Amino acid sequence: MSVHSNITKIAEQCYLQIQEILDTNRNEPTLLGLGLKSILNHFVNEVCSGEPIRFSNLFSQLTFIQNKYSSSSRIHLLRRFPRRHNRFQTNSNEEYVIYLADQLSIFIEKVSQKTIPTSLCVLIQHTIPNEYDHPFSKRNKGNLRVCIIEKKSTYEYMAHIDDDTDQHIQIQLEQLCSRNGFETLDYVEVGNVLQLINPSINENGQYCPQYIILEPDYLVDVTAIAECMQDYAVSPLWYLRKKIEAIPNSRYIRLGNYANRVVDDLLSSNSDSSIDHLQILRSDFAANPIAYSTCFDLSDDSRLKQYVKDAKMHFDTIKSVIEKQLPSLGIQRNTISLEPAFISARFGIQGRLDILSQDEIGNIRIIELKSGSTPFPDDKTSVKINHQAQLYLYYQLVADALNGTSHSQTNIQGYILYSKSRSSPLRFDAPNIQRVGRIFDIRNQIVRIEKQLISDSFEITNSLFEKLADERKFDPSINPKFRSILIDQHRKIMRPIKMASPTELHYFYSFFQFIASEQFMAKTGMGDRRGRSQASLWLKTTLEKEKAFEILDQLVFKSLDLVFDKQVICFSRTRSDIYTNFRVGDICILYPNRVLDINSFESRIDQKNSIHLILKCHIQSITDKKVIVQLRHKQDIDSSFTKYSHWTLELDHMDHSYVAQQRNLHQFLSADQAIKQLV
Repeated sequence: MSVHSNITKIAEQCYLQIQEILDTNRNEPTLLGLGLKSILNHFVNEVCSGEPIRFSNLFSQLTFIQNKYSSSSRIHLLRRFPRRHNRFQTNSNEEYVIYLADQLSIFIEKVSQKTIPTSLCVLIQHTIPNEYDHPFSKRNKGNLRVCIIEKKSTYEYMAHIDDDTDQHIQIQLEQLCSRNGFETLDYVEVGNVLQLINPSINENGQYCPQYIILEPDYLVDVTAIAECMQDYAVSPLWYLRKKIEAIPNSRYIRLGNYANRVVDDLLSSNSDSSIDHLQILRSDFAANPIAYSTCFDLSDDSRLKQYVKDAKMHFDTIKSVIEKQLPSLGIQRNTISLEPAFISARFGIQGRLDILSQDEIGNIRIIELKSGSTPFPDDKTSVKINHQAQLYLYYQLVADALNGTSHSQTNIQGYILYSKSRSSPLRFDAPNIQRVGRIFDIRNQIVRIEKQLISDSFEITNSLFEKLADERKFDPSINPKFRSILIDQHRKIMRPIKMASPTELHYFYSFFQFIASEQFMAKTGMGDRRGRSQASLWLKTTLEKEKAFEILDQLVFKSLDLVFDKQVICFSRTRSDIYTNFRVGDICILYPNRVLDINSFESRIDQKNSIHLILKCHIQSITDKKVIVQLRHKQDIDSSFTKYSHWTLELDHMDHSYVAQQRNLHQFLSADQAIKQLV
């Protein structure tokens, strides 16, 4: 069957579905609109299934189809439903939604060349809402999302704006490379979605952004970006290596986990004097007995005694910083949140901080704990380049989350706490435009790697791993002995791939690509997973989530219990009209709801919550009156839960098991031949 004949059949089915929901839901505009949007999703997925471009969201799909078939941009009104339909001065909501049904039918007819049935024509109206040509909202020039539709030259592009105007604009990106730290724009291709950060408009009417973010709905972990920037080499390919490199169970990993536990216990305790390093060490062993028992670095008495000695040094350093240096910076315990997670669909990043402090007048302090070594040689003030990158991205995350701005417009100070350093453990650092631009460039190249992996091409994937194996990326100016050690470690990681047979290599690449595709869909909602993805947190409105029974909002904090050293929070449910699919044991995210007019229907239509500050938890109990959750990380209740009056609970789609699966594939290649023959 030809592609066109298949689209024709899909169009016939869509016409029948439109007619059916018009007959059954005509008096319920919201249900009717959501039904039409579902039909639109299905149709564009089918149309784009044969295209060589992999689209990340409905915006990029519709823009591509609109440009290819010269269809009307008004179909984007349905894409933005239900956020926009209350912005038009129509006679009723029903009139507007019928108009959307008309636009959907015209769109399907234009693309499929299948005439709209007469029976459907009598149900829809070819009218334009009064306000269509006069958009309600002004464009937020600091937060502009576009889809690339044409590359005009090396630095000039045509793009479709994702806002109420649906205009095409010209983008000029030369200054990104000349002044703002970007090294390449090879990843900017037709069909890509870009976030333009703080764009200005030049004398030619072209938009010139400070930064660009490739596929912003694909959130990249802050740590993953930072690890691509090492003293010995800066390359986005380190991200690919981390996908296959096994995490060693070494004394350094154990000390890192111990140091984090010290911070949690000291800051969540009412009195530091009642806690000693051995008490925390025992609780850390009780939480990780197998990891400690199987750690080769702790296999004899002398090594174990040295580990206990080192643990005490980390404890003393952290305790001294908490008791003396934090108060001198104006950081009080009741202003601290421990390990809050943040996401930013503006910058396309996510991360979990160690310590965040925000006082009543808006002063924000970020502290990131590092149990490893300081820069070499150590001047007592410098920060390692990968730690710099991590801290700079936290500046962006926190500023966007708490103020909706960039770091330069807020009172934020960031510090790295080196718990291994006996002198000057707390070190301040601040970003500038060029440094942050270089980091965002690395982030964009990481997304390009992911898009190359999901292309399902053996040649492309093989080329990526060949580039990863190239040892010339290691800085030749570093100490020769150190460089030799790094290269030996790198060769050991790459050897199983290099020695694999053609059959084994095809097996490895095929499943590696499959896992990458699953991860991309889980993050962005690409294809049929649009409603069950991480991006649905901010792409779907509260009303849409309510209709899908996948949100619990307007929860009010009631009480806290400490059960086996875990914080258990009880919330009362203030809305009895909400049904959900939540069950005991579900892993969820908890975040404050900052919308004040939460009982208003219009507010719930427009509401895309400020989902930035996130706490991980799981459900212990749920009834129609209350819900009880257990937090993954301890929090100061006064600072965390009394600050906001209402909280929201959603399922956690931020699954990290994909990388573990890819590491397991690499371990399979490293296995004995007899084991590999079993597959």
